[in-house]
Amino acid sequence: MRNKSIDTAIAWLLVVASSFVALFLSTSSNVDPVNVPKMLVMGPFAFAAMALTLSQWRVLLTREVRWVTIFTVLFFLAMLASVISSHAPMSQMLFGTFGRNTGFLTYLSLLFIFFSTALVRSDDFSRKLIKALMFVGIVNVFYGVLQLTRHDPLPWNNTYRTILGTFGNPDFVSAFLGMTVVVSLALLSAKSAGWKQRCAYFAFIALTLFEIKKSHAIQGFAVTVIGVAVIGFFLVRSRFKSIWATISYSALIGVVGFVALMGSLQKGPLSQIMYKVSISLRGEYWAAAINTTKSHPFFGVGMDSFGDWYRRERRPSAIGLPGVNTVVNTAHNVFLDMAANGGLFLLISYVLILSLGTIAIVRVVRRTRDFDATFVAIVAAWIAYQAQSVISINQIGLAIWGWVLTGALISYEIVTRSKISPVQAPPSSSSKGRSKVPPQSMPASSVLLASAAGIIGLVISLPAFVADSHMFTALNSQKIELLQKAASAWPKDSYRFNFAAQTLIQNSFNEPALTLVREAVKFNPDNFDSWNLIYGISLQTPIPESEKAEALKRMKELDPLNPNLKNLK
Repeated sequence: MRNKSIDTAIAWLLVVASSFVALFLSTSSNVDPVNVPKMLVMGPFAFAAMALTLSQWRVLLTREVRWVTIFTVLFFLAMLASVISSHAPMSQMLFGTFGRNTGFLTYLSLLFIFFSTALVRSDDFSRKLIKALMFVGIVNVFYGVLQLTRHDPLPWNNTYRTILGTFGNPDFVSAFLGMTVVVSLALLSAKSAGWKQRCAYFAFIALTLFEIKKSHAIQGFAVTVIGVAVIGFFLVRSRFKSIWATISYSALIGVVGFVALMGSLQKGPLSQIMYKVSISLRGEYWAAAINTTKSHPFFGVGMDSFGDWYRRERRPSAIGLPGVNTVVNTAHNVFLDMAANGGLFLLISYVLILSLGTIAIVRVVRRTRDFDATFVAIVAAWIAYQAQSVISINQIGLAIWGWVLTGALISYEIVTRSKISPVQAPPSSSSKGRSKVPPQSMPASSVLLASAAGIIGLVISLPAFVADSHMFTALNSQKIELLQKAASAWPKDSYRFNFAAQTLIQNSFNEPALTLVREAVKFNPDNFDSWNLIYGISLQTPIPESEKAEALKRMKELDPLNPNLKNLK
């Protein structure tokens, strides 16, 4: 039997987690003010929610969540297999690369959040989740105004000179704001929405679209258009009884979508409008990820380790555009990232998880034609997220919404299976006169379990945050000893090694820099930049010829298409 108090606690944990992860930053104490802090706060919430979910372990044996459990286990095993089979540095696979942090720990937390969300049985959870998404949107819109008017209260270097929001990048905040526009449109389309609410939604949408335009990122508008098309489908379906109206609308959207897609590929009448150079760049990144998957089909190259293989797997055409020195550590496509880093097993298990969300949508659509604003908002936001994930990075602040919305679709479908929910059902004559059933309280054992799991999640997530913070302190101290210590701190990271070495070289401290990069190549012999630094130092400071030759050899192996390396000796 389910304990409603535990379901309520899980629901609140998930709502708070989604909001907090999206909003949390650490600009005054970290080199990476966005990703490391978000990973830090996501861990405790995810582990605590999972612990509470597992405290009702008998639920896992029920038929309605069987496939959720199976696909969750498959995804976990695929990640574990990737970590075990790969030769990439363990700390890199666990905590992820600098500026991304989408390693094993992040995906484990996202998996826990999805699983806990899918198993929530709370009547108002979906409404709370949508309110949380809108709250994060409102905060980012307000913060965007401050950034546009040059009144940003946070001390970080905004090289983009436009809105970053709490996502640290115009593309990411633009995509999220597009999701909030979609949710607002769904909510104002509800018959129950009053004129004051609709005015507020219209004002929010207008300001949000203005900020999306100011972000100079196309993702926000693309997400909005896709979401509007989804909402239109549900409106047409609810207001026209004839199935032909729905079919006609779907066909029209399909044709327009196909023409727009072809235009983005420089084909058809919309090519001049839809095509951007960034699409060609992404094509090269995708090709490299596909080549990486072909060379490591089953378990990939290791969680968040695609960056070590991009140079080896890119096409010859990538030398021209985006350029020989332009490299990436992500495919700019979540699905291809899964395949390259974790192999086909990870990709397939991820697609299976998404299929559960799709099945949930189909089931709800088949049993009702009513326009449920909450459900439509979740569906539109989820589809919008999936669309942007095809052309973007799995940034933690955005990714958590993709995973929690997938779980929310499954939860919503199960909770609303009966036409009259238990909360709305009229009291039967046999129940009249009976005393009310006292509310259930959460068992003390569940509280202790969740607290312990949250602490474990915090302890596991903390090292990367602390190491990044120490690096920030060392850079500001301008002390060589502190910089060396911070660069070598666990969990080790190639970026910290290389960045610290470059800083020392710029200040003519070549010997300490050489010590660091020697340690860097031992930590990760597949990192091109570390070998490049050794070779660069050899041109200024005498080092053994064998070491210089080894550095050049490894550079040519790691970047076989680089024409600049051919004549080096």
